[in-house]
Amino acid sequence: MTREPLPLFLHIPKTAGLTVRQSVLPRQVQRDEIFATIFTSVPRTDGSRAVGVRAADLDAIGLFAGMRRPDDIWYPESLPAAAARFHHAQRPAEERARVRLIWGVHVEYGLHEHLDEPVSYFTLLREPVDRALSHYYFAREPRCAPEDPGLPEHLAAHVEANLQTRLLAGPLLLAGQQGQGEALSPEELLARAQANLRACAVVGLTERFDETMLLLKKAYGWRMPFYERQNVSQKRPLREAIPAPVRRQIEADNQFDVALYALAQELFAAQVQQYGPAFARDLRVFRALNWLWQRGQRAQRWVRETATALDERLLAPPYQALARWGGLRRLLPARLAPRVVASVEDNLLFFDLWIGRRMVGSYDHQQQRWEIQRPFHLFVDEGALPGAVAGSEAPAPLS
Repeated sequence: MTREPLPLFLHIPKTAGLTVRQSVLPRQVQRDEIFATIFTSVPRTDGSRAVGVRAADLDAIGLFAGMRRPDDIWYPESLPAAAARFHHAQRPAEERARVRLIWGVHVEYGLHEHLDEPVSYFTLLREPVDRALSHYYFAREPRCAPEDPGLPEHLAAHVEANLQTRLLAGPLLLAGQQGQGEALSPEELLARAQANLRACAVVGLTERFDETMLLLKKAYGWRMPFYERQNVSQKRPLREAIPAPVRRQIEADNQFDVALYALAQELFAAQVQQYGPAFARDLRVFRALNWLWQRGQRAQRWVRETATALDERLLAPPYQALARWGGLRRLLPARLAPRVVASVEDNLLFFDLWIGRRMVGSYDHQQQRWEIQRPFHLFVDEGALPGAVAGSEAPAPLS
């Protein structure tokens, strides 16, 4: 039986992609049903090209290279490398069969050419000036104030122009042409990006996020795509605070993204029309239900935070005092005496704490401390527990 095309989310930076991934998708698919491409903060050796905001010490604009500071540049996985990982021979067939969605994190369009399975692309585009400003002020490096006359030049030197066009245009190398780059003009890249955008099953707009969620729900048969905003830049100024000449300059620098976004608006309008006359009604219902869902999420967080605060103030002090006193340890039968079990993985010695047939704690290498479940602190002398030091001998059971 032919498998339905896998939805492939082409996540373009600063287009509300993390809201889709972290808030919307968990209601649609399980964590182990998502195959995600990888990105790192250091240059890759698999032929991928960097994406994002330039570090100050780099002298190239557009296609970046070199190291970066945090939040400056992403180095996404190359398409062949991602496909090889998806089809890895040692990966169980049932695990591959469970995949119901691919999350392409800042990768270029074209992963389908390297996969054995059909895919169905969806993506979101953002108004280019807003996207560039959001990207620029997202970085940790000092940024120009809106009224600074040097803002357009500084932004152009630190944010890759026409990034949406570049990612949707796909790789510059044709399949089978190792090391032979295409000499494409910017206009040809735009034409390729426009053709690829038309091939997407759903073209969403960040500014029309609710409507985009309805289109995705209908296209893929999703449950209600409730969401809360994620990864919103808090320190960027409002668009209205940016002088009009500066906005016009950013728009001119991103003229191909402007043209691509205009096409996205046309495709979006066509999708809404194709949805039918029920769209306006369904949108009102979705917004009302999402408002209620968001309030429910906030109420749950308040309950959890309140319970945590009460625990820290009222329950934790006497509990910690009892654990330090240690008198309850004598009440534990000998057959339930705490014991540490050591195991070796990748030349590192790991420790787990057991009481009877239950594992109640483990040593955290990064924090360099024991993490023990409640109420088992009361029966364990934490000062007698070993630390995880590579190459040390496995400890004997604790008495």
